[in-house]
Amino acid sequence: MDLTIPSFHFIRPDGTEFNFSGVATSNVQKLLITCEEIEDASIFALASFGFDIEHIKASGYILKEHDRSSHSRLKSTYTSPNPRAELSRFTTSVKEEILLGLNSHLSGSDCISQLKVVSECMGITHLLERNPLNLSGGEIARVIMAAHLALRPDVWVIDRTLGELDQLFRQEFLNVIFSTGTLSRSCVVIVDHEGILPAKQFDKIWHIDDEKNKEDSKTRPVDNQSKELDSDVLQVITNQPFNVSSFSGLRVDQLTVKRNTRLINENISLTCPKGEICWVVGANGCGKTTLFESLVNINMDWQGKIYFENQDKTDEISKFISYSPQNAEIDITEESLIKEIAFAFDLGKYDKTSLFKAKKWLNEIGLSEDLYDKSLSSNQDKKLTSVLSCIARKKPIIILDEPTLYLSTTNILIILEALKIYLETGGIALLSTHDSRLFRMAKEKFKGRSN
Repeated sequence: MDLTIPSFHFIRPDGTEFNFSGVATSNVQKLLITCEEIEDASIFALASFGFDIEHIKASGYILKEHDRSSHSRLKSTYTSPNPRAELSRFTTSVKEEILLGLNSHLSGSDCISQLKVVSECMGITHLLERNPLNLSGGEIARVIMAAHLALRPDVWVIDRTLGELDQLFRQEFLNVIFSTGTLSRSCVVIVDHEGILPAKQFDKIWHIDDEKNKEDSKTRPVDNQSKELDSDVLQVITNQPFNVSSFSGLRVDQLTVKRNTRLINENISLTCPKGEICWVVGANGCGKTTLFESLVNINMDWQGKIYFENQDKTDEISKFISYSPQNAEIDITEESLIKEIAFAFDLGKYDKTSLFKAKKWLNEIGLSEDLYDKSLSSNQDKKLTSVLSCIARKKPIIILDEPTLYLSTTNILIILEALKIYLETGGIALLSTHDSRLFRMAKEKFKGRSN
């Protein structure tokens, strides 16, 4: 597809301005748009491919000047960074969820045929009769992406959604969706941070910067994918203690976990020493989030034994844990990062003392003061705040579920510095991730501490 992108002049939610100069390119089927300020790249993609201006305003951005997009007449679809928010909420199965969008576009037989194609393509055939609200974050992302793929768009903008997918499927995603022929004349536009996908998968890569944009073709370095994240089943990666009988960290023994009466995992055992990171990895739907929610008693349907500091804490382990969920929106109660962190430091108390502690800690981990009072409107801001608040509570154990989802490399470094300080006090961190950037950067920062 030939693409001609007009010039844009935007005002960000914080009042600062930025401009994009026009660009034209040809024969593009797989395009990556990336930027350190990823929200800018997202708004750029929305404006470039003919999406409603109201959609842009909802993000807090103002589009001041622009040439009318030459792509406004194309059939475009947009997958947001929060797939769960796209669920219709009144369907009772994945099959109904996908057919809901197809019924207004295709006849009955064509709908069923297209459902079969996209379900196989996105690897969700086994989920068709499941209630979408009961799926994992990665499974929901696959369902929503299948629904968009089924529409056969001319342009499909996928905004940071791929971060929800497990690494094995993410690496094959672009090849798989084009192999069906459904998008034979289409263009898929991925908005994401560098390193999420191998550069070789794209025809073009646009690095968007203020006042300019730079186009190149697979020339920038991209993080190597981490083979440790390629597991199909739930696995735990940690430094194992030599003598379990004298072990004083966290020990989970023969844990069997169910959700809504469905068996998720059985006989899970893990040990995580003090001052260590315990990585919980595996494919979408393998039970990582359910394991975490069981440890904090959000999910009550589990059996097994849990020991902490050589004592049986099975019935009260949640008291020792601070938890940052995958969906950061449910974890944020304040309007700014500094207030959220201050409350975390003194467990719900907000005064001059807690504010002083919060500012001192944020300065220590290297967070820019410009972000302290920033409104928590973007997915990136909410996620960063949720993770930092979790660490700031200084509980003996922290659980971070997909802590770098939506985050830039700069913010990953901030989180790793906060983790470093926390681990040096003897804290225990359980992390799940599909992000090879985080895994690689953590291994570098904590050499000799975490595998």
